[in-house]
Amino acid sequence: MAGMKGPIAVLPKTLMRPVAAREVGEHLVNVAESGPAGRTTDLVGPHDERLADLARRMLAYDGARRNVPELRLPGRYGRGLASGSLRGNEPRLQGKITYDDWLRSEDHQPTA
Repeated sequence: MAGMKGPIAVLPKTLMRPVAAREVGEHLVNVAESGPAGRTTDLVGPHDERLADLARRMLAYDGARRNVPELRLPGRYGRGLASGSLRGNEPRLQGKITYDDWLRSEDHQPTA
């Protein structure tokens, strides 16, 4: 986990819509099979999330004890992460697998 130091993992303030890799793979196959299309529609996860909250839930689910503070990064990059621009543009396709569904799936490999 980025920024890990002992029992602390500092993550940048990031607003996002995580999408399961399984759904990304299916989407990429569909895009590739449909032929040239230019820029395609964004694929996003079903819920708005904060990166630090995802890490906290994963660590709790895996039985790991770690403090996960959130830190806003300075500059243009930090503003971009905190702005929610990683949540896709309209129109967008929305995945169905939630982060919590993914945690409980065989796709998740526990960290602890």
